Amino acid sequence: SFDCLGEAAQTFEEADAYFKAYQQALEHLATQTYEGDMLGRDSVSIKLSALYPRYEARFWTEIQQRLLPKLLHLLSFAAEAQIPVTFDAEESERLELSLAIFSYLLSHPTLQHYQGLGLAVQAYQKRAPAVIDWLAARAKACHKRIAVRLVKGAYWDSEIKRAQQLALQDYPVFTQKLHTDVCYLVCAKKLLQHGDCFWPQFATHNAHTLAWLHVVANDLGQNFEVQQI
Repeated sequence: SFDCLGEAAQTFEEADAYFKAYQQALEHLATQTYEGDMLGRDSVSIKLSALYPRYEARFWTEIQQRLLPKLLHLLSFAAEAQIPVTFDAEESERLELSLAIFSYLLSHPTLQHYQGLGLAVQAYQKRAPAVIDWLAARAKACHKRIAVRLVKGAYWDSEIKRAQQLALQDYPVFTQKLHTDVCYLVCAKKLLQHGDCFWPQFATHNAHTLAWLHVVANDLGQNFEVQQI
C-alpha cells in the first residue's frame, strides 16, 4: 500500500499539491499490468485531511462543494484503472466525517461497479467494533465487499492530551495497550467472520497477533492480507 506520508494540509496550496501527488501515484500504478482480483494488486492510501485544510465537521457544506469532487475524480480514475484505494485513518473527532464521506462515495452511481474502495479502522478507538458493524451493514446495502485495513492507531498521545485539555469525562481511545490489543482481536474476528462483506487487511507487528490470525482464519476458512505500508 503506497502512502504519500503526509499529515493534514495546512493551506489550500498544500492540499492541491497532495491532490496532484495522489493523481500521479494512481497514474503510475495504472501503467503496471496486473491480472487477477483487483484487491490483490498494489493500492494507494489517501489521507482525506491532506486534501482539504478545513477537514472538520463544522465545514461540511464546504467539504461537499470542494473535497467531494476531488475524491470523486481520483476514485473514478482508480475505478477505470482497477486500482484499490484506501482512506487512511484520522483523529477520533473526525471519524463521523470520514464515515459520512466513505458512505457517500461507496454508494455513488459513478462508482457503483467499483469494488476497490477501502477504509482504515483504528482498534485503539473504543468505537472500532461498532464501526466494523456499521461497515458490514453498508457493504450489504451496497452489495460490495469493503477492504478494511485494521490498525491499532497512530495518534494516541494527541488523543489523550486533547481529551484532557477539553476536560472530557472519558477518553475516545483505550488508555491501556492491553485493551487495544484485545479490541484488535475482536475487530479482526468480526472481519474474518463476514468474508462476504470484507476483505480483511491486517497491519500489525505483533507476532502473537499474526499467529492468532492464521489460526482463526484457518478455522473459519477465510483468507486475509498482511499489509506493509
